[in-house]
Amino acid sequence: MKGRRARRCSVLLLGLVMSGAAAAAVEGNATLTTDYVWRGSSQSDGDPAAQAGVKLGSESGWYASVWGSGVSFQPDNGARSEFDVVAGWGGALGQDWALDVNLTRYLYPSSTVDLNWTELNSTLTWQQRY
Repeated sequence: MKGRRARRCSVLLLGLVMSGAAAAAVEGNATLTTDYVWRGSSQSDGDPAAQAGVKLGSESGWYASVWGSGVSFQPDNGARSEFDVVAGWGGALGQDWALDVNLTRYLYPSSTVDLNWTELNSTLTWQQRY
């Protein structure tokens, strides 16, 4: 049920982001890493992890992406995969400033405990500096 709802939300988000867009850019990535480390903690218990993602972006700055990775936590909670579903907007605010705002939903479909959560992110840059 959780996985089906996540897929429906992903398709809906991608459709909303791309509606009305004259042209869209599609990007993809695939990685094999020796250890999936996020915010200083291993998400793969020190083991290799396969990762892949796709991002759709419009000329107006709206974008949506889905990214996935293999995971393994200790103690074992059944989670074997992570999917991040992102919807956001990024663009220039004048000549020197830029803003990116996005909402990310982190999903762990095979986990026996509820690890799913949502995060609101924003980045303001000046002259392409973070």
